[in-house]
Amino acid sequence: MSCISSYTNDHQNIFICRFGHGCFLHCLESLYKKITGYDLKYTALVGKPSEVTYHYAERVLQREAMKMKLPCLRRMYCIGCVCDCFF
Repeated sequence: MSCISSYTNDHQNIFICRFGHGCFLHCLESLYKKITGYDLKYTALVGKPSEVTYHYAERVLQREAMKMKLPCLRRMYCIGCVCDCFF
């Protein structure tokens, strides 16, 4: 969980928090074990961003470039908050 902002309202600090993918997986695993008695085993795990996301983005950008009669794109730069997620 990460708190993305906070503000004061009527002398109380209010935190707006975001529960991420890890929190969701923890809840899912706990619920699965509680119901079945077994640990949840993954056959695939796709987070955000994933390689599939970048392939989709590339297709969309190539299609838009063709509509604009631009040459085929050779490079795609992605800007985000996670530096170690590039493929």
